Amino acid sequence: MCAYNDFTKSNERKSPEEGAPAGAEQMRSVRRAGRTGKEEKTETRSVEPRRKSARRGVMPRNPLPGTTVNARARRRSLKLRTLLWSVVTLVLVLLLTVALYVNSMLNKINFIDSDYTWLRMDPSEADSLTDPDADYPTGTGETEPAGTGDEDPGNPADPGATGKPEPQIAAPFPQDQLRSSSSVKNILLIGSDTRRSGYSARSDVMILLSIDSRNGKLTMSSLLRDIFVNIPGGYKPNRLNAANAFGGPPLLLETVRNNFRVDVQKFMMVDFFSFRDIVDALGGVTIDVKPEEVKYINLSVREMNRLEGRNATTYQLKSSGKQNLNGIQAVGYSRIRKIGSDFGRTQRQRNVLNAVLAKFRSADIGTLHNAVNAVLPYLTTNLSRGDVLDLAAQLPAIVKYPVTELQIPAKGTFEYATAGSHGSVIKIDLYTNNRLLWKTIYGE
Repeated sequence: MCAYNDFTKSNERKSPEEGAPAGAEQMRSVRRAGRTGKEEKTETRSVEPRRKSARRGVMPRNPLPGTTVNARARRRSLKLRTLLWSVVTLVLVLLLTVALYVNSMLNKINFIDSDYTWLRMDPSEADSLTDPDADYPTGTGETEPAGTGDEDPGNPADPGATGKPEPQIAAPFPQDQLRSSSSVKNILLIGSDTRRSGYSARSDVMILLSIDSRNGKLTMSSLLRDIFVNIPGGYKPNRLNAANAFGGPPLLLETVRNNFRVDVQKFMMVDFFSFRDIVDALGGVTIDVKPEEVKYINLSVREMNRLEGRNATTYQLKSSGKQNLNGIQAVGYSRIRKIGSDFGRTQRQRNVLNAVLAKFRSADIGTLHNAVNAVLPYLTTNLSRGDVLDLAAQLPAIVKYPVTELQIPAKGTFEYATAGSHGSVIKIDLYTNNRLLWKTIYGE
């Protein structure tokens, strides 16, 4: 009995730890150590991100493993989306700006719809219409000494004329098929003199511009205004430039197609005032002026000064030689007929066009804008808006194309004739000239 009591008292005096076996005590120590280590480890993981975030001034939303990495990814994604939308917005604004600019430019052009009907002069009245420039003889150069051979078809030394001028009629319409090519775009450039009120708008300048995109070349074929041709629509034979006066550009296009058998459906028509403004917008053009040309340039400049209310001596040339001509002077240069007649005149027109092309090649954006802005209000065309946009897109390449020049009629293929009230005209060999024209444009 005493022994039992002693055992009980002994156990009551011991704490649970003291009464537990050594092995159990070790196991409890291991568990406590494991729990303590886990808690310390967890504390280390949670505190460290807080310190890193605190240095950046940002506290993590959820203090879980990997929280900092996810936040960085979200911020990068947000920045990328913001940048992407900024770029898209900028592109859209630029496209809208370009579209508005292009549309404003196109609105300045006088587009002629395909269903527009040009008024045609009655054939019974057309024959009595006189050419305001008919007092300028086609075949004589009044101030040019005989024998200079300056492309004057009335000069005996000129090999272009064949035989003595005699009354002639225009050759009948050729029956050849119209020549065309999918890679060649033909546009008839028409220059009219609208300065003289009361006169019909005869076409003083007719240049067939052929753009060959496959071979990368331009062909400028000058058609002389005094070529005596048949005009369709019941009109009597007349000068080529009369077709524009009788029925506008559509009749002129039809006349060119019927006589020269080239497929040309489009035209661009400007007057002398617009041509002057183009040259001025480009800063002038460089032309080598001959001594005998100075007088006639100044006569034309004097006339335009009078029409526009300036002093008569304004813009007068002082000397000959290579020099920069402004718009009025360039127009005066290209209109000279009394030196070299129409042959010399068309050559001067091509000289000015080549000088304009040279300026376009080297002009900056601002200068090009000024030039385009100057010509568009004066431009009348049956090109569509899509056609104009296509040409504008190709313009940087087109202005770099080499230029081939052709004059119709060619030397040795024409003779002079007197056609009643029409005075001196040019009768040409259509067969030879047409084949030369086709070969130059299409390589046939």
